[in-house]
Amino acid sequence: MADDAPQNQEAKAPEGVKIFVGNLSFDVKEEQLSEVFAEAGKVLEANIITRGSRSRGYGFVTMATQADAEKALEALNKKELEGRAINVEIAKVVVDDGGAGRGRSRAGGRGRSRGRGRGRGRAASEKDEDRELSDTTLFVANLPFSVGSDELKNIFGDHNASVAHVVAGRSGRSKGYGFVVFKNSEDQQAALKAIDGKEVEGRELAVRVAFKADPPIEALAEKKDEKSESSEAPKEEQKE
Repeated sequence: MADDAPQNQEAKAPEGVKIFVGNLSFDVKEEQLSEVFAEAGKVLEANIITRGSRSRGYGFVTMATQADAEKALEALNKKELEGRAINVEIAKVVVDDGGAGRGRSRAGGRGRSRGRGRGRGRAASEKDEDRELSDTTLFVANLPFSVGSDELKNIFGDHNASVAHVVAGRSGRSKGYGFVVFKNSEDQQAALKAIDGKEVEGRELAVRVAFKADPPIEALAEKKDEKSESSEAPKEEQKE
C-alpha cells in the first residue's frame, strides 16, 4: 500500500553543482549573474553574499549538471563583468572547525588541503590535475581597484613577500586580482592561512595557491634576486 512508504522521505529537488564566483563588482545583481552563467548551461540558482544590503563581492551559482559547471569554468573564469575579471571555481562544502556538524560552501577548498595535498581554490578538472602547484606563489582575487602592486605587497608585509603584482588591463586599470611571491613554502602557507578572507576596503580577499603555469611572476622574483646579487658582485670582479 502507498502508506507503507517512509513518511519522512522528502522529495528532493535536483542539487546541481554549486560554483563559487569571486571578484564581483558591487553593482552586479543576482539576476545579472544568473543571466551570465546561463550562457554556459542551465542555472538552478544564483546568490550574491551580502552584509546587510551591500554585496561582499562574491556569490554562488548552482548549475544543473557537472557538464554545465565545467563549461562555466572554462568559459567564464576571468571573464570581465562590470569592469572586474571574475574568479570562477567549483564550490565545496566544508565543515566548520567549531564542530556541531554544520557545513558551508566555499570556493573549492581555498586554503584547505585537498586531493593533491595543498589548498587550491579551483575545480579538480583533468586539466588541473596535470598542472603543478607553486611552492612560493599565491593568487589573490577580489581586490579593490585601489589596491596596486605595492599595496598588495604591504597586505602580506608580515609574511616576507618578495614580489607582488596586480594584473591590469590595457587601460592600466586593475582587473581585481594579482599574485604574490614568497621566499619559501612556509611563508606562502602562513600567508595563505592568515590573509584568506581578510577584508580590505569592504572586499573579502580570496587567496589560494597559484599554479606554476599562472602568469610567470616567479620569474620577476628571480630577476629581482639576480639584480641584488649583480649589484654586489661586479666590484670584486673588477678588482681581479
